[in-house]
Amino acid sequence: MIGSVDIVNKKFCFDSRKVEKGCVFVAIKGKRFDGHDFALEAVSRGASLVVVERDLGIENQIVVENVVDFLVDLASKKIGSSTVIGITGSSGKTFTKE
Repeated sequence: MIGSVDIVNKKFCFDSRKVEKGCVFVAIKGKRFDGHDFALEAVSRGASLVVVERDLGIENQIVVENVVDFLVDLASKKIGSSTVIGITGSSGKTFTKE
């Protein structure tokens, strides 16, 4: 919980073009883009909160040292002590699942 917002149970958005009302926009930096450049657009599209690595002067922002580490910590809180198994690769996932 951050302030009065139960952030763990919110929907998270990483693409400002797909922001839905009330979601949390996370400004992730990539090789060809920086989510911080789209934070204001995300707010205008309805994001209730933005998670950033530097102060952008946005009213509803959380400034963290590293947004990816923030997401990892948040996921750990959400998952708790549950066991999570990931199956990756280009073949065999459906067979393994079934």
